[in-house]
Amino acid sequence: MDGPTAAARAFARMRATMLLTDLRPPEKVVLLVLSIMANEDGEAWPAITTLAAYASLGRRTTFDALDGLEARELIDRIVTPGKGTTYRMRVEGCASRTSAGAAPVREPHSTGAGAAPKQPRTTNKRKKASPSPSTRNAFPMPDGVDATHWRDFLANRARKRLPNTASAHARLMNDLDRLADHDWTIPRLIQHAAERGWAGIYDPKGSDHDNRNRNSARSGRSAVVDAYAAAYHHVRSDDEPI
Repeated sequence: MDGPTAAARAFARMRATMLLTDLRPPEKVVLLVLSIMANEDGEAWPAITTLAAYASLGRRTTFDALDGLEARELIDRIVTPGKGTTYRMRVEGCASRTSAGAAPVREPHSTGAGAAPKQPRTTNKRKKASPSPSTRNAFPMPDGVDATHWRDFLANRARKRLPNTASAHARLMNDLDRLADHDWTIPRLIQHAAERGWAGIYDPKGSDHDNRNRNSARSGRSAVVDAYAAAYHHVRSDDEPI
């Protein structure tokens, strides 16, 4: 499917979602996020933490919204063991399911030849609220993380000159989902990484990052020992009587 057609399908899904006036706010925002993330076949497979972050919702609220959307037959959830969950969109063509009293979306139209031109309306412009740091960029803070720990973690990334792009954020969220458990929650993983000066998330129990550093140091020591042994053997050979 070519680009324009894929974009048209994505717009159709978002428009159909907008017209579903009987959805709860969390259900609508989760469905909009999935509509944007879906490929040309209407399928998306974000981690639950990534989906919750992009929807600005908690994990529990996101799970409840997905349950509601599946119960309304607006999405299908396909769980593959070891690979995660794929969400298949079924929202296209559902605009007829809007509430009876919902106002239709009006398309722009031109006025007749004899119609008087409309006078511009004057309104009192209000200053827009400044967006929060989590919505100004593609690297929002995960739900429940302490703001100070997040700033320290971002400072670690800046010190190592790592980009804070949307793809880097998605990879971070996948690592957090993979390593988080009852003891090591996502906020604790971020705090641990910030305190250790890490710019990424590593296993705090096995600590892949520390193991790599130790292995590197061990290899360096082995090379030094081997070089010293070779030099010592050479000196001993020179000292032997002819």
